[in-house]
Amino acid sequence: MRRQGDSFFWEFAGTVFENQKEIFQANDPVTELESVATPIPGLSKTDFWDCRASKSSERRLTADEEFSLDNGIRATPTIFVNDLRIEGLPRSQDLLRLIDEAARQQKADAGFLNDTVAEQRRENCANTSRAIKGGCRSNKRGPLTSIR
Repeated sequence: MRRQGDSFFWEFAGTVFENQKEIFQANDPVTELESVATPIPGLSKTDFWDCRASKSSERRLTADEEFSLDNGIRATPTIFVNDLRIEGLPRSQDLLRLIDEAARQQKADAGFLNDTVAEQRRENCANTSRAIKGGCRSNKRGPLTSIR
């Protein structure tokens, strides 16, 4: 469907989303999907089945299915913010709050790592300065660097 353009794809995706219950509860979900999708202007039954039968579509569908199974996805939409899985559509302010919290945590984690690296450099520098005359100096790549 994507080959026919982004606007066409999103119309198709919206139609499938609106009709997902009927599609997935049908005895033959693929035939039900065809009956729901082919009324979309510009999509013929031939286009639908050609896309469905293509190897690239099969690979993408298989990859999406494996990702869904591996990550316990059972609902549409499912959104991931780092390791947090959110099923259904959250309110925009709640999603933004979760993203901001994840960004703050990532910065804090990076700061912790930077502090740990800086501490290790200070220890290395202290040990090195005893053995090598000249000791340590600052540079643009890090707070302290041992001179060797």
